[in-house]
Amino acid sequence: MVSLVVVNYNDAENTIKFMNTVSAYNAIEHIVVVDNASTDDSYERLKKYASFKIEIIKNRNNGGYGAGNNLGIDYLWNKYNTEICIISNADVEFSQETVSVLEEKLRQNDILGVVAAVMKRPDGNIRTDTAWNIPTGWQYTFSTCCFPFRKLSKDYLYPYEQLTGQDFYADAVAGSMLMVRVKDFKDAGGYDENMFLYGEESVLGIKMKCISKKTLLVTDCYFIHNHSTSINKSIPSKLHQKELIYKSRTYVLEKYYGFNSFEMLVVKSLFSLSNLFESLYLSFRNSTRKGVDSVYITSNNPNRQTDRQTDRQTDRQTDRQSKSVILCWENIIIVLKGVLCP
Repeated sequence: MVSLVVVNYNDAENTIKFMNTVSAYNAIEHIVVVDNASTDDSYERLKKYASFKIEIIKNRNNGGYGAGNNLGIDYLWNKYNTEICIISNADVEFSQETVSVLEEKLRQNDILGVVAAVMKRPDGNIRTDTAWNIPTGWQYTFSTCCFPFRKLSKDYLYPYEQLTGQDFYADAVAGSMLMVRVKDFKDAGGYDENMFLYGEESVLGIKMKCISKKTLLVTDCYFIHNHSTSINKSIPSKLHQKELIYKSRTYVLEKYYGFNSFEMLVVKSLFSLSNLFESLYLSFRNSTRKGVDSVYITSNNPNRQTDRQTDRQTDRQTDRQSKSVILCWENIIIVLKGVLCP
């Protein structure tokens, strides 16, 4: 049997729902919930669900997603000598059969350090960011940025056909639900606690390669990820989320990709430009919507044909301006790609 670790931060509602589901699985022996120094009453609420199977531990401070999971895995290793552990978000759904299949795959092949199932959306469609090749440094950089930049980075994702074919070795898999061999996880150094949030999956993939262990994606198993439900509750500010992404990836590029000072300067400039572009675009879109809404609010005419015409004209103007901005940035990116990725 296996154990499971789930980290909670100000999201007791989702964590309790998740615990109630997975605690009924016979394939899971121990469940450890790490409360990452929540600032609300999460810990008190969670403690009420402690049992012979569920243990609630509290982190002294919120060191981030990786630190919380490392604490839970260390706890299971030291107390129960746990060999296999599921690392999971609280906003996912998976079956007991998925747990059993993943465990069997991991036990059958000593070369494996990580196994994972295919990630699906709530509507049942497969997410293409289920697994990916370890990206080059510049692919990793561009994938962090807003829409025009991200167009340069998609080629490191595995194709949809591969996600629906035979099981295969992947460089990295989504961190929202995976299973690890605990000894290998610890030998690799666990999650890098210098990263507060975002980017742990690629780094774990790099670390597994360093100890000659592989990651297997099991394509006939799946889990559903209600994406970012927990993150949006614990970190509601999109700006703060973006800042955390930039901080983590800047650290990864410097430590794990060995970017020099000039390359880091370019990276930070790209991140700043991307953030500025995204902020301007969102501000422009929001102000346009407010303008359109005011037309409807101030209109006393039962027949709103004129208002609808204004709405359509505004939409067309917005589309034209947005496309012009995007085209401009795409041209800039083409030049940058030629310089940075000859």
